[in-house]
Amino acid sequence: MRKTEFLSWDDKLLIPENPTVSEGISHAGAALTDQSLDLWHPATIWSHQLDVSLFGLNPDLHHLSAIVYHLLAGLALFFCLNQIRLGSKAKSVPRSAVLITVSLFIFHPMHVESWAWLSERKDTLSAIFGFLSLGYWLKYLNQREPRFYYIALGLFALGLMSKPILVVWPAVFFISVFLNRSEKQKESLQKIVLKLLPFAALAALTVFITLSIQHADHSNKLQILQSRSFGERIYVGTNNLGLYLYKLVIPTKLSYFNVPLVAIPWKGFFASLSALIVAAIVCFRYRHTVRILSWGFCYYLILLIPVCGFIMSGEANAPDRYSYLSYLGPFLLIAIGYYQLTNRWGSLARNTLAVCIFCLLPAWFSIQRSLDWRNMETLTAATLEHSPDHPYALMHLAKEKQRKGEIEKAIALYERSLKSLPNNRYSWTTVGLLYEQLSQADKAEHAFLKQLKYRPANSTPFLALAQGALNKQDTPRAIDYLKQALELYPNDKEAKRVLDQLTSGL
Repeated sequence: MRKTEFLSWDDKLLIPENPTVSEGISHAGAALTDQSLDLWHPATIWSHQLDVSLFGLNPDLHHLSAIVYHLLAGLALFFCLNQIRLGSKAKSVPRSAVLITVSLFIFHPMHVESWAWLSERKDTLSAIFGFLSLGYWLKYLNQREPRFYYIALGLFALGLMSKPILVVWPAVFFISVFLNRSEKQKESLQKIVLKLLPFAALAALTVFITLSIQHADHSNKLQILQSRSFGERIYVGTNNLGLYLYKLVIPTKLSYFNVPLVAIPWKGFFASLSALIVAAIVCFRYRHTVRILSWGFCYYLILLIPVCGFIMSGEANAPDRYSYLSYLGPFLLIAIGYYQLTNRWGSLARNTLAVCIFCLLPAWFSIQRSLDWRNMETLTAATLEHSPDHPYALMHLAKEKQRKGEIEKAIALYERSLKSLPNNRYSWTTVGLLYEQLSQADKAEHAFLKQLKYRPANSTPFLALAQGALNKQDTPRAIDYLKQALELYPNDKEAKRVLDQLTSGL
């Protein structure tokens, strides 16, 4: 008996219902043109194709594979950390600090989403290639062997083919130059910048491809951001930088989907701003003597600023998955701080406490969190337990009821969800279709009309309203709905077909 499933939240769309993936690795070439989830990520598609070839469509084994990829990301991080050299004497990071950092990366509850949710395979893969490329870049800086440079470039390209989030990686490469840079090396900084140009070019190309795909699909991923003023972006982004630090220490009440902020979070903004100012002052004060402080702080900002509300935020606010790469900076600082504080302790006491705090404790919370990800019902139930009016949990639970044929319960849950999230681009259409199944035409029409107010995700509500108009012998009105559909979705074949059929009969 299977204990997990392909979640209806993207997993099914990406794996079993995606012909590119469901045919297995024999269709590897098709991954280069696949645009699943409005992204170009062929390396991620290849990994799913390989899983299908090895395990078929058994979700339990796909989840087991996801754990393996997560562990491989931990190994890649171990390699990367061992290439760091600190200060003018080029000291390595203490081995215990390396192990603590890797342990936090593997076991922190905030990272569960990235490996337990199959659709986020792109997180683990981008981490594997990202950490390896950073490791070889550091080896190149330390040894100046050209082969390490080209290996880093190749791995970076694979990372971008896994997830576009690595477009900021050249900035991480740049700040890493200063970890053990001496005064005598200042003349070569310009050459280092030139060496980073190929990395920056690959990142720019990835940004272009990603935005082109999303604009062509009319997915409007930046809808929430577009509705915010510049000032609101500053408030929300600053709040979220602090929110991620808070969840690093207190990872409770985690949700698979955090509702976008409506009101400006003034308390969170000022608390976060204060913490960031203090951190910046400390880093500046010790910029020469403890360079790893500045590196960890800058790394955190580089990874999060583009995705936490300043530049873009998507449909969710501060999702757990954005911590997967960004927490490396704080993790490393925590690990080195622990090493310094306990350096005079006996090895038994120091190591025992480290295992308890940085391994066993987060692992226990991660196991509990991973159980929530078994299926959509357990996932939504975990969120509704601490947030009973969570609109997305209600919506996804409604989908499960709909799948089981419990139509009236599904409608009730959808409508509860839409009370707090009326601008959803899908749910009003779904409610309308469900009312049609119950032969309640007036309520169905009301739902479809509500959907038209919030830029529908596809032509379905227009087609449904056109059919309703035809049922009432109102052909001009039906034609008007079809024309509206084609204004938003000019390539919609069904709308074109029906419109041609109606206009040819006039």
